[in-house]
Amino acid sequence: MLQLFTATIFLNALLLFWMQPLFVRMVLPLLGGAPAVWNTAMVFFQTGLLAGYAYAYFINARLPARAQVPAQMLVMALPLAVLPVAVAGGAPPVDANPIPWLIWLMTLSVGLPFSPSPPTGRCCNAGTP
Repeated sequence: MLQLFTATIFLNALLLFWMQPLFVRMVLPLLGGAPAVWNTAMVFFQTGLLAGYAYAYFINARLPARAQVPAQMLVMALPLAVLPVAVAGGAPPVDANPIPWLIWLMTLSVGLPFSPSPPTGRCCNAGTP
């Protein structure tokens, strides 16, 4: 059973850290390749990761073990509504700061598929030593 949890966590991390540069490379041509794009993307994904761990802590602390599995399955099924990951429509502002637009774009395009990813491993192995 420990191998299953280890494989789940490894696959989760692989997909998570594959998504970051993949999506940013899709958005980069829209904003001209400025370093602020990469920095903003890293802050966005790290904030999402932190939010995912906060969710994992909450679900482990507040829900009984029997309720955690259905809750996590529901959270894992929600991103299927917005897959495949694609850049949402809209053009970046020409004369304004593109950072708020980029954060909004990432929230719409990749926020939901990304959000349940961090807590998967922690919720799955909460009962293991």
